[in-house]
Amino acid sequence: MGHDLCRQGEPFEFIYAVRSGTFKSSLSLSNGHQQICAFPMCGDIIGMDGVASGQCASTVTALDDAQVCAIAYAPLVDLLARDPALQRRVNRQMGYELARGRRLLLLMGPFSAQERLAAFLLDLSQRFSAHGYSAREFNLRMSRIEIASFLGLSHETISRAFSALQREGLLHIDKRRVRITVLEHFARRFEALLRVD
Repeated sequence: MGHDLCRQGEPFEFIYAVRSGTFKSSLSLSNGHQQICAFPMCGDIIGMDGVASGQCASTVTALDDAQVCAIAYAPLVDLLARDPALQRRVNRQMGYELARGRRLLLLMGPFSAQERLAAFLLDLSQRFSAHGYSAREFNLRMSRIEIASFLGLSHETISRAFSALQREGLLHIDKRRVRITVLEHFARRFEALLRVD
């Protein structure tokens, strides 16, 4: 927890397959601010954004106890050239990452703070469910400040959005523990925000 897997600007050598745990990917901006750009979790691939420049594009930090499989990129490229099935699997995973990133990028558009937060929580719910965990109840490994940075909102706005969703009876919140009260209703109301037609 708190350990940097890679740092922005370091030479790019590895990609990482997340086996367990949650990370945050952040950019250090020229004005000194830190912008959260992703929360990689189990099943995600970290580091592909370093391929273009040959440098790690962001700093990736563990938010809890986590395990990754480090894969040296240069030998991987050689292996992919000889193994079409593996190449298809890697390409599919990269496509998944790009599509999910694009869906979440849409949240920076015309949506309210409450809608952005709800769609973010629904995305987490779906990701947990895909790996056999509860889709309805989970712990947030990231702070509200980190969520606010990721969604392009202020900390105060995120706190108000959590409170509004709880007042509506859509969520029950106990510190970082989130329970979606009626998952089917929550999904029907907000999953359209994550859909790209």
